[in-house]
Amino acid sequence: MYRVRALEQALQILAALESEPELTLPELGQRIGTQAPNAHKLVLHLVEAGLVEASPLTKRYRLAPARLAELSARALAGLNPWEDLRQAVPALKAATGMPGLIAVLSGGRAIYVEQFRGPARALGRAFPAHATALGKAILAFLPESAQEIVLSELVLDAWTPRTITDLDTLRSELAVVAERGYAVEDGELDRPRRSIGAPVRDHTGAVIAAVGVGGAKASLPDARLDEIAQAVVDEAERASAALGARGLAAMPARTLEVEILGAVEPPPPPAAEDADAPAPRRRAPRAKRGSTRGEL
Repeated sequence: MYRVRALEQALQILAALESEPELTLPELGQRIGTQAPNAHKLVLHLVEAGLVEASPLTKRYRLAPARLAELSARALAGLNPWEDLRQAVPALKAATGMPGLIAVLSGGRAIYVEQFRGPARALGRAFPAHATALGKAILAFLPESAQEIVLSELVLDAWTPRTITDLDTLRSELAVVAERGYAVEDGELDRPRRSIGAPVRDHTGAVIAAVGVGGAKASLPDARLDEIAQAVVDEAERASAALGARGLAAMPARTLEVEILGAVEPPPPPAAEDADAPAPRRRAPRAKRGSTRGEL
């Protein structure tokens, strides 16, 4: 590999100033293994580039926040969240053998992304957030005030006998999800299915989406829950890192827009169903197309 010694040392200076806020020239030279005069030449180049500055009080060198913030802001502004999120679908399929899923939250609905048309246009279908793994994964990590607003507006329909329909029980479930880092849906929307979801954060630390997997219970038995959950959490963390998690909190939070193709219809009252009969398959009504923003 072709190496440029001066460039390597300049990068070492930036790394040293990242770990220690202010250093003198001799200290910088010691950190990068060179004499102070050579360190001075390198620092002058970094100062000219606006990446390093001398403190007006201590005269020690430090990272220049204005230029670095500008560069970070431009890098974050140029990110297309869907480009990084959509990678989760094949990645999770390869890791678990199950279909990968992406969802954003809109009110009390989890909008599951079904297809992309172009680099930024996502289309999906709406499901009740309280009965889905990805919906619960996002709800669990909302700020407390935002979570309470959403919960106060939820209609806790019983989609199957396993659906959580009590608000306090749902709060307890979300607390468990927040503690372990992922959510599980076990026959709560569709009795034969299971799914796992984990939150994805942007550069502000806010949860803007969730990724996960879902399928027949036979594909997600108890024996594989921990293994698959870890794969989902790992992929959510990868996507979060790609979106600049722990980046510039001062930058505006991301919003992800999904055009809704349709929404599942509410189930009939539980009393009208035979608890031992297979759950009826319901066709989603043709809803008027529109868009929603997953604003948290």
